Amino acid sequence: MNVQEKESTPTRKVLEFEVPAEEIAQELDRVVAETARRAALPGFRKGKVPRSLLEQRFGASFEQETLERALEGACRTAFNERGIVPLMPAEIEDLKYQHGGPLSFKASVEVRPDVSAKDYKGVPVTRKTREVTDEDVERELKALEESSTQWLDVERPAQDGDLLVVDHVRLDAKGQSLKASRRRDVEIELGTEGLLPAFQEGLVGAQAGESRTLKVSYPAEFQNTELAGKDVQFHVKVRKIREKKTRARDDNWAREIFGLETLGDLVSRIRLNLEGEARLASRRETEDALVESIVDRNEVPVPERWIARRTDEELADMVRRSGSQEVPEAELAELKGRVRAALERQVRREFLLDSIAAQEQLAVTDVEIGEELGKLLTAGGRVAQEFRALSPEQRRSRVRDVLERRKVFDFLLEHAQVTEEKASNESTLVAGA
Repeated sequence: MNVQEKESTPTRKVLEFEVPAEEIAQELDRVVAETARRAALPGFRKGKVPRSLLEQRFGASFEQETLERALEGACRTAFNERGIVPLMPAEIEDLKYQHGGPLSFKASVEVRPDVSAKDYKGVPVTRKTREVTDEDVERELKALEESSTQWLDVERPAQDGDLLVVDHVRLDAKGQSLKASRRRDVEIELGTEGLLPAFQEGLVGAQAGESRTLKVSYPAEFQNTELAGKDVQFHVKVRKIREKKTRARDDNWAREIFGLETLGDLVSRIRLNLEGEARLASRRETEDALVESIVDRNEVPVPERWIARRTDEELADMVRRSGSQEVPEAELAELKGRVRAALERQVRREFLLDSIAAQEQLAVTDVEIGEELGKLLTAGGRVAQEFRALSPEQRRSRVRDVLERRKVFDFLLEHAQVTEEKASNESTLVAGA
């Protein structure tokens, strides 16, 4: 086989191939032999069908499979010999073949560029620190109180703040029930923002077991287009009235709900968690700012066809998740541009971080991988469960990537010019007890 490199850029290789007729014939013999072993035609035992009959019956498919195998094998051999690692399947062009003759074609393949990072030491960066305030802790305590609230059935007329469990059905112009619209055990909390006035006013004072007919005027901008801008009648039956009972904020609450001895222990746990979240957020922000600065200092080429394909895949996924049937062309083009720019930035970032890891020899040892695997495999929570569901090879690969990135960030921060700055506490800190 004759292979010549016709074009080479940092992200693209173009190879020209000529596969001799003898190699094509040998590949054809293998294809026919494989078919002969499993073929069963009327009048012949399995594996005993003459080749001439097989070629008469399957000739076109034989040649198609032979060419596909020859293309794949030629590319695989050439890429391995030259150390080429394709980012995506090769693009085949100028394919020429006549029966019994040689095969010639061009293969264009996208590759990772050979990146040599520079100017990544001594980079100035600001680390913003956040102080956890009493107000932050109080906000978390209130959220925990809300999450531990109980709703108890009561025998009295409904009032603001109650939770009503109702069945309702829409009525037509003649007052007849529209069965397809019937809903059971619907929860309506009176006095909440967003509740339509007709439901609020029409259900205050209702008793459990009572039925009422409500006329509801839906605003034009209502999210359900079937109801938007319309006056609709509902028949509503109140099944239950429930009253909110908030637990007292005391030692018993901390013990029964969170397994801690005292309320003071809970407050300390919340503050500790918030401080940990604040440190982690500060670290991530500092890392991002540092890497973004390094990306700006380096020219990193990106594989165009690979990025284009990833952009199309990401865009299609975004449209699918949004549930939109049809996105205006101008809006789609603008979104595509933003997705591509973000992907290009992300790819440059990853290439640079990989380059720094190699240049500084920040390799991860098998011992380090083993220790981290042990922690993750014995941890609790949904993320740990998802990790355990991976194959052993996937686990090791993921852990190696995470540990290597951690080493790179540690190295960059150690060699950066870091200044401290106290950040405002306007952003909400979130923690769980």
